[in-house]
Amino acid sequence: MTTTPSGTLDILAALSSHSGLILASDASRVGLQRELRQEFDRHTVIRLRRGVYVLTAEWDALGADERYLRRIHAHAAVAETPAVYSHYSAAAIWGLPVVGARPTEIHLATPAATGGRSRRGIVRHPQEHNLEVIEHAGLRVTSVPTTAVALARVLRFGQAVAVMDKAIHEPRDGDALATRHDLDRAFAQLGRVPGRAAAGRALEFASPLSGSTGESISRAGIFLLGFLLPELQTPHWDRDGLIGFSDFFWRGIGRVGEFDGHGKYLRDEFTHGRTAADIVIAEKVREDRLRALGLGVFRWDWPIATSLEALGDLLTRNGIPRAPRAPRAHRRAPNTASPHPVWRGAPATAGAPGHRRCGAPQRMRRTRRPRRPIHGRGLSSSRCPAPPTAPGRRIRRQAGSARPARRRPA
Repeated sequence: MTTTPSGTLDILAALSSHSGLILASDASRVGLQRELRQEFDRHTVIRLRRGVYVLTAEWDALGADERYLRRIHAHAAVAETPAVYSHYSAAAIWGLPVVGARPTEIHLATPAATGGRSRRGIVRHPQEHNLEVIEHAGLRVTSVPTTAVALARVLRFGQAVAVMDKAIHEPRDGDALATRHDLDRAFAQLGRVPGRAAAGRALEFASPLSGSTGESISRAGIFLLGFLLPELQTPHWDRDGLIGFSDFFWRGIGRVGEFDGHGKYLRDEFTHGRTAADIVIAEKVREDRLRALGLGVFRWDWPIATSLEALGDLLTRNGIPRAPRAPRAHRRAPNTASPHPVWRGAPATAGAPGHRRCGAPQRMRRTRRPRRPIHGRGLSSSRCPAPPTAPGRRIRRQAGSARPARRRPA
């Protein structure tokens, strides 16, 4: 019995698991191993790992995060022993945001006693203490608090804040993935490890009121630039009722800031069946009602949120004041292990703790060490004073002094 290429694809699609994977072992069990190889040669299926395939049409329709999650499921499908996924892989499984390019490697947590080396495509993280492991979506994965704290150790400040905010975010129609107490407990279990201080700073700055990843990145940027921090998710009312909740509200100066990501126009959880045009009109009406209350409204998107220089210019133009400078003994700075979290075009004055104007990290300038004098190599006497004269060594007369009389032999 022969099947057409389209018929073969339909059969292979029927063999795929809930995660959309086609296993070579399943194809061999029903006698379609040769057909699977032919479809691979035709580029109608893509091989993710040895023995694991996915339809090309489905793969092309996936975003970067979904593709990475599909690779994790592919690893689990053919792993010899059950693996515990951690760090970036655990973040993808739980839906924690990682701003910037997500690594393509699979991250695993392994007991320190068992050892094990990382290899191409696999990164192993030896763990000294017992991990909180949960089975989720058919995978063994580190818990949300453990994952968030582990990532905050290695991420830059803005990225770490976004992960922490998402972990404790309290949606209006659901429960948070974790509580602040859970994060505090996971943080306390770290011990003395690299990145502990960075994780603590991100945890201290995290807020359950942040409504999106873009809002978290923006709030971290506002803090780094030294501007007055706003209120989050403040309700606004007029005579017609509730206008809505603002992303950022500076009550003292009557300013409302709104982060506009693409999600509110495209994702079903925000659109609720409305078209993009309907959402734009609703936002315009909402903004007009806010302005009628005497409030100033300004907006920004991802290019501004991820650029400290652009964000600072926007805040300055809209009259956002600088935060009062805290006493030096109480001043805390965010993660400054690497220059500017997630942001491009950062001003040259930002980079190490305690910048005198904005409290942002200040980039350290490398200075050349003074060169040690090397006597007898042509250096002038002004830069290289002569060494002390050794006993018995002939002393050269100084300028202006009389030449000593030469002694005649007796």
